[in-house]
Amino acid sequence: MKKFNCDIQGHLVVLSHAIILARMLSKTDSEREHLFDLMDAVHNTPSYISNPESWGADYISAYYAPYDKKWGRKYGSLVNMHLKSSGLHED
Repeated sequence: MKKFNCDIQGHLVVLSHAIILARMLSKTDSEREHLFDLMDAVHNTPSYISNPESWGADYISAYYAPYDKKWGRKYGSLVNMHLKSSGLHED
């Protein structure tokens, strides 16, 4: 159960980051594509948190990794953010 709680913590940190970044991106039309991609990466996270067993594929690879590939270098990796904050990754 502890691992599950750490996983939830990681997803909550990602959601918090996404919300703050979305607020910043929403101030300009030139960031519309980035804002769309960010929301696409996290829009299923609450559903995943409430019922992770219902997701067959690896959630992080399916949702966070595509965002990271396109935007992660400039705005921070969602995958790494989740792994570090959940305690599943060590630097």
